[in-house]
Amino acid sequence: MASIRDEKLLKSLRANSSIKKIKEDEKAPTKSITYIGFIRVSTKKQGLHGISQDTQENIIENYCKSKRYQLTDTYRLIESASKGHRNKFKQFLKYLATQKGKTAIIVSRIDRLTRQDCLELDELRKKDKIEIHLIDCFCVLTSRSTPDELANWEIAVTYAKRESRMIGRRVIETRVDQMEHGQYAREAPVGYLNTTDKTTGEKIIVLDKNKGHLVKKILLEFAKGTYTEKALCDYAEKLGLTSKRGNIIKPGCMGVILHDQFYCGYFTENNVTYEHNYERLISLDTYVKIQSILDKKNKKAPKPNQYNSKVFVLSNIIQCKCGCKMTPYEKKKANGKTYRYLLCSHASTTTPCDVKQVNEDKFLDQIKKEVLDKLHFDPEILKIYQPAIKREIQQELDTNKNELNKLQQEQQRIEEERKDYLKSVVKGIITRAEYDLINEDLCKQEAKVAEDMASISISQERAEAILKRIIKLLSFGIKAFESSKVTEKNQLLKILLLNCIYDGEKLQISVKKPFDLFISKGLNQSWQPHSDLNRDSRLERAVS
Repeated sequence: MASIRDEKLLKSLRANSSIKKIKEDEKAPTKSITYIGFIRVSTKKQGLHGISQDTQENIIENYCKSKRYQLTDTYRLIESASKGHRNKFKQFLKYLATQKGKTAIIVSRIDRLTRQDCLELDELRKKDKIEIHLIDCFCVLTSRSTPDELANWEIAVTYAKRESRMIGRRVIETRVDQMEHGQYAREAPVGYLNTTDKTTGEKIIVLDKNKGHLVKKILLEFAKGTYTEKALCDYAEKLGLTSKRGNIIKPGCMGVILHDQFYCGYFTENNVTYEHNYERLISLDTYVKIQSILDKKNKKAPKPNQYNSKVFVLSNIIQCKCGCKMTPYEKKKANGKTYRYLLCSHASTTTPCDVKQVNEDKFLDQIKKEVLDKLHFDPEILKIYQPAIKREIQQELDTNKNELNKLQQEQQRIEEERKDYLKSVVKGIITRAEYDLINEDLCKQEAKVAEDMASISISQERAEAILKRIIKLLSFGIKAFESSKVTEKNQLLKILLLNCIYDGEKLQISVKKPFDLFISKGLNQSWQPHSDLNRDSRLERAVS
């Protein structure tokens, strides 16, 4: 049955809404359809080959002639349908939305229009603002399209998506194959030029005759360790080296040059490192030297309370009952005064430690009372014992010298280990992120070694100078200790004390030989060597 258009009958049925609709249809002008061709290519090069703009235009014109459509205009785009935001396509949709009448979009294939689900396009179709003519599918999509027609449209879009993904996969596979054969598919760095082989037509990279030797020169100079990055920029400007676009080399650009693996024969793509076939400017060893220098300059300073190289009076003297060192540190309180404390470093992860921080003055008061106050003797008597004291000091110096040699070897080992890891990064064995984590741990080890080296700086001083301070200490006691500098106090205590352990309540003090005898028995004339059968052999050996 047809829809009722008789107004009298509709009035008798009181169908006022139907009467209103009829009147609106009579007043509304007849909708005219504007036919527009839509042509799209992804790149300018594609516009000349394959499904070119001319080919698409011919297909659309022949279709319009066969259907007797009057083609009003042709909309051309050079834009990818699967990447980015498609700004030009959005402008086309805005143009369609502003048209008064209905627009028919004629396109040769669906992938020329879209490769994805487009809500804006579908919204315009539902509002009867557009209709889409797909020539290859013999399909016309309108606001009144049947479910089968809409299903065919969705299937076509799905196949367009699949084709886009297949193209992307083929591109990736081709690029990976090229990189496996040593070809670099991106813009060459400063010092090289991208060009085409005249015989084969393949894209290649060659050394820039004007800039290549200059880049090599600055890399070799930086590897010597004589230039900073900023000074190297000034040196590059003096040589006449410029960037790819002819600008002055700035620190940011210089940083990129110094970190670039390409100059030593490698490049990294998607976290995979490849070896290229082009001419190399520097060797792998030179590149590793450069990275080592950069790592040292960019190394973060250790936290003050974590690896503190500052020498305190009790630095490296007291151990906690758990076997860890008691680490001294400073703490500034709200009243503005600075206090010094010692805290267990918790270096042992297997044994938990409940020892709380202790004020430095508590330990110093105990050391002064039990050791320093008892070291006060007649200078004339001390002259007798100078040889024994000197031997003790020399033995301490020799021990410190051996420890210093071990620490220097450890420092060298860390540096060699860093170089090995850098080579692994260049060769693609480990990633840069993994190297950064390893390097952070190496930096902590370096800081700890530096702290230990600072704590045994006593080994750099002459035995005679230390001996004078010891004699002064034994002559004037606590007054000589109080008048000394912090580093001198630390050195004196290291010579006097051995294996001082804090049990959580009190410091267990142990004094080195022969100072333990001075404290326990004092000095007197009867201590000199004699033929008494009951003489103390320890003292006799010490004095002799």
